[in-house]
Amino acid sequence: MNETIPIQRSDALMPLMVEFTRGVAHELANPLNAIAMHAELAKGMVARGDAPRAVQLLEHILADCVRSARLVQGLRDFSSAMNVGKVERVLVRGIVEDALLIVSEEASETSALIETNIEYNGEIEVEKGALERALACLVQNACDAGATHVLLVVRADNEVVVFETHDDGSGIPEGLHDKIAKPFFSTRRSEGHAGLGLTLVDHLVGRQRGELSMGLALEGGTCMRIQLPRSVGAT
Repeated sequence: MNETIPIQRSDALMPLMVEFTRGVAHELANPLNAIAMHAELAKGMVARGDAPRAVQLLEHILADCVRSARLVQGLRDFSSAMNVGKVERVLVRGIVEDALLIVSEEASETSALIETNIEYNGEIEVEKGALERALACLVQNACDAGATHVLLVVRADNEVVVFETHDDGSGIPEGLHDKIAKPFFSTRRSEGHAGLGLTLVDHLVGRQRGELSMGLALEGGTCMRIQLPRSVGAT
């Protein structure tokens, strides 16, 4: 009889997979159902010869397609950023510059002024790509929320490097503070936001043995703070 190799069970992952799958299905079902409904109505308007109304319905369909595409892109970004990268020693300024480059390449149009104040430009031992993605997400979140000014500050506190984004937006209501990092929670769902941005940041920061927190910004909006050890050996 051939020797068999036991298959490892994945019970610990199942609750997370079920929750994530349910969330994906729910988020995609809404725009797809709307597309189907508007398409059926548009057929009726075409049959009646009501071209103006049919065009309006087609515009709704196009908007839902854009929303669906944005959700799918959010899932792709989430998936790619979940891959564990190489830990390396890099200068802080390079990380900040590359993070802002990601924002400029991927962001929708924004009139927000984005500035930096790099008080610490030493080295940090980190997954470079993961931290860049996390910082880009915080800056983009502030822009998407209507901020006109976003300040990215980097400073050092002993063996900890602190990255902060300060914006002049309206802030996050107190009742939502415990929900903002939960998967698929978004105050801008109607615009196609997947609600995975801060979930991703929280995961990436935790993977680096860091902390993600929130407070009031210098200009009265929101301050998102990432604290990371300067090196993997720091405590």
